[in-house]
Amino acid sequence: MLGEIRKLEKNQINEQFSIVNETSGIERSTPSLLERILKSTIGLSDLLEKNNHSLLIQEQYDYFIKHSMLSDCYFYLGYINKEIFSTFRDSILKQPDLIHILKISFDIDVDPNLLENQANLIQKSSNDILESISRH
Repeated sequence: MLGEIRKLEKNQINEQFSIVNETSGIERSTPSLLERILKSTIGLSDLLEKNNHSLLIQEQYDYFIKHSMLSDCYFYLGYINKEIFSTFRDSILKQPDLIHILKISFDIDVDPNLLENQANLIQKSSNDILESISRH
């Protein structure tokens, strides 16, 4: 998916993706951040999926790190976490101990002002895309 986003031609709509990249954390991926996210991702997988999926997650992580594909690794782990979370999101209130693991696995910043600013940027980008599409 990230590869396809990179191939998009430059235009007003596609340029909005750079704002999403900035707010999502992809561009600030570091080995230490990715390692923390990986540990939480594997923990979630082992706790909730119980199917040894964590072995495949580890293999894919190792491949990305070996090939210096940090942004791709960040994107991959985020996608995997979304998939795992979607299977138990309705029962999250029954498992409050998972909140901390989720914050790490989704790389959620605890600064409420930063989160609000990022949410506003994403909303503005979404509105700009919708406005641009409706004009064509």
